[in-house]
Amino acid sequence: VGNPIGFRILTSDVTQYRKAQMALAESERKYRMIVENMTESIWTMNFDLRHTYQSPSEVKMTGYTPEEILEVPIEKLLPPESLEKAFSILNRALEDERSGRRVEGPYTMELQVRRKDGTLIWEEITTTFQRDEEGRPIGLLCVGRDVTKRKELEKELEERERKYRMIVENMGEAVWIFDLDLTHEELVSPGDLHVTGFTPEEIKAMAIEDFVYPDSLALGLKILEEELARERSGEPVDPHRTRTFEVKFRCKDGGYIWEEIKGRFLRDEEGKATKLLMVGRNITERKKVEEALAESERKYRMIVENMYESVWVLDLDLKNKDYISPSEVTLTGYTPDEIARMPLEELVLPESLELGKQIIAEELAREASGEPVDPHRSRTFEIKLRHKDGRIVWEEITATFQRDVNGRPTGILLVGRDITERKHAEEEREKLERQLIQAQKMESIGRLAGGIAHDFNNILAVILGTVDVLKIKLDPHDPLRPTIGEIEQAALRARDITSQLLAFSRKQIVEPRVVNLNKIVERMGKTITRLIGEDIQVHYYLKKGLAPVKIDPTQVEQILMNLVVNARDAMPSGGTLIIETNNVTLDKDYCQEHLGFTPGDYVLLTVSDSGEGIPPEIMPHIFDPYFTTKEAEKGTGLGLATVYGIVKQNGGFINVYSELRRGTTVKVYLPPSTEEEEREEKVAAAYASSVPHRVLVVEDDPSVLEVTVQMLQLIGCEAWAATTPEEALKFLREGGPKIDVVLTDVIMPGMTGKELMERAKGINPKIAFIFMSGYTANVIAHHGILEEGILYLQKPFTLADLTAQMNLLNGTPETGR
Repeated sequence: VGNPIGFRILTSDVTQYRKAQMALAESERKYRMIVENMTESIWTMNFDLRHTYQSPSEVKMTGYTPEEILEVPIEKLLPPESLEKAFSILNRALEDERSGRRVEGPYTMELQVRRKDGTLIWEEITTTFQRDEEGRPIGLLCVGRDVTKRKELEKELEERERKYRMIVENMGEAVWIFDLDLTHEELVSPGDLHVTGFTPEEIKAMAIEDFVYPDSLALGLKILEEELARERSGEPVDPHRTRTFEVKFRCKDGGYIWEEIKGRFLRDEEGKATKLLMVGRNITERKKVEEALAESERKYRMIVENMYESVWVLDLDLKNKDYISPSEVTLTGYTPDEIARMPLEELVLPESLELGKQIIAEELAREASGEPVDPHRSRTFEIKLRHKDGRIVWEEITATFQRDVNGRPTGILLVGRDITERKHAEEEREKLERQLIQAQKMESIGRLAGGIAHDFNNILAVILGTVDVLKIKLDPHDPLRPTIGEIEQAALRARDITSQLLAFSRKQIVEPRVVNLNKIVERMGKTITRLIGEDIQVHYYLKKGLAPVKIDPTQVEQILMNLVVNARDAMPSGGTLIIETNNVTLDKDYCQEHLGFTPGDYVLLTVSDSGEGIPPEIMPHIFDPYFTTKEAEKGTGLGLATVYGIVKQNGGFINVYSELRRGTTVKVYLPPSTEEEEREEKVAAAYASSVPHRVLVVEDDPSVLEVTVQMLQLIGCEAWAATTPEEALKFLREGGPKIDVVLTDVIMPGMTGKELMERAKGINPKIAFIFMSGYTANVIAHHGILEEGILYLQKPFTLADLTAQMNLLNGTPETGR
């Protein structure tokens, strides 16, 4: 019983099951292949965190094989912090499951894992529950990915961020990141708190208009729009470019600050601008300094531009004019803009420009010498400028260098002061000084002339008188006559020199008459023609209706002769001489420019030549006595000095104009006379005839006395001699020969000639007197001799002079009585 008796075979169709089984195996093989070839590690664990499966990729990550890791406890794989974190996450998830809150999604955590070699790596682990058919958690499915490099990078980035954040949060500059329409601040650095008083949070909550001043905001929006337009233009742009501008911010305390903003775009991977980065630096103090400097500059500019002095700033080569103050208009008539466009040569006279260049060259040489120099030193000098209206103005220039931070000269500061009036005053003073010196010279010469006149003229009187006596007594063919002629010429020349000295010193005895200059010029015409020679053409331009002048005619002749001789000597090869007369009026302006002149009407005598001209260095000396440029024996140096003395003696003025190689013009101005011109016939009638007289000669010089007696005898007079006034009075009282005329010296020991006349007239009231003297006009006038009706002979005199005086007594018996 119970023994096998056969087989019962039950079959069922398992085709579908086998297919499913094969498909599952294929699917498992496929997924296993995927899992085992993934770089990520895949494993399953129970709730004690023990591995139940491990994919082969774990070897690459931890160094453990799948078999090894199944035996490794979790405490060895995970450091304490990671283990605690893993259990914490797992326990929260299980608590949720037990409380009925099904956990659908995976948990992702980053844990440190210890490799087989002991080193640590980071894994990003994604965990989800494995569930049974009823959905209850039965284990864990984990996928791990090595993120060690990413964590290191993140740590590096984090460190960098920390470092840069620390820099940003502690830097003095403020940093903002805005969107492109400035409506959202993505970042506001804490630096803003230090400069504006607002926290980053407060600024983020504010509209930009609330803390940026309108003008600054408008400027910023304008710049942003310009940059966005460049971005949209399609043209190549520098992605790293920045724009710098200044913005005024409101502060929390109600004040304000200035910040210098550097703005640039932040860009995405394609280089497209997405954000706006701005870094602001507080420049409030700098702006205050700039405002203070601007205010200071405004104040000093106002001072400089309203000061009377002119201020220039030039470069070292005098080419560029960096600044010219407006006051230059007052000084030169040119505006600063006009001067800036002008070469200096057009404004500054050549000698002044050369002086300025020389001084600058000297100062630059001192700078380059290496020797210590005062950086604040200045040089002062005077220059002449051309005014816009053509006149010359003087400026006193004080020049100093402008320097860089190293003390090297970079430019020249010039401060100019108008000294034109001062220079004119100096010129006037110099003219006055020259006039004073001239007057002193004339006074000295006058004293000298006056001192020697008496004795010298007495000597000459003896010589000329003796010559006249000899000429009469000697036979016309006597061989001594030429010698006598030479003596006479030398004596006459000596007399002329004395006369010129007296004229120059204005001590010449003159007989002024109202005369017409035209008549004197015409009368001298032949003499002038003979004097100048054939190589010189003379032209006369004499004014009709010329006003008369009161002057000694012989002085006019002296003026003309001296000027004509000078003109002739200035034209050795011939030329043109012009003599003119005219009525002129000198106004106040003309007289201000010609020192010593007085406004009014004058009669002008002009003598011009086309000769060599007078050198400028000679002009100040032309009126000096004995100053001459002529060769020896050709000039005494008294010609112009004599003219000057005569003109001044008669209340006139003289001007000399001369240009080298173009000629000289001498203008003599004489005051017109209101009296009627004297008729020539009246003067000539006095010399009509000669009548012998009985003459008593009174002279303390024996030689003069003797020769005068002989001269009187030669012209038909009876003559007696007295050496003193007392002797003459005794002769008259004793009733000797009846005397008609007393010819007496003016100044004698014990009694003057005038006193003699007064006492002699007490003896004989009808006796006539003729006075003679070698003294000057001042001395004679002091003794009352140069009065109307008094006859006078100036020593030395010739026989002709004596005859003329004696003839004046003819027909005028009361003269001298």
